[in-house]
Amino acid sequence: METVEGKKFIDDAVKHAKAAKNELSKKVNETVKATVDKMGLITRKEIANLKKKYAILQKICAALRMFIRSKMQKRLH
Repeated sequence: METVEGKKFIDDAVKHAKAAKNELSKKVNETVKATVDKMGLITRKEIANLKKKYAILQKICAALRMFIRSKMQKRLH
């Protein structure tokens, strides 16, 4: 009987430890997020999105330059 009780005790202790770890992890993540937000820092995901938008804008600018050059050349001829 003691073996069963000992196993139950260990199982309960492990269960409580996992729950405490998850709760602590959640609180740490919330605190870090709040701090990052207060500092005005941006995330890697936001940086990646900005890079994509920048690349699109570069392509648009290049296309506009080509369009303007072609219009200017037609006017000169």
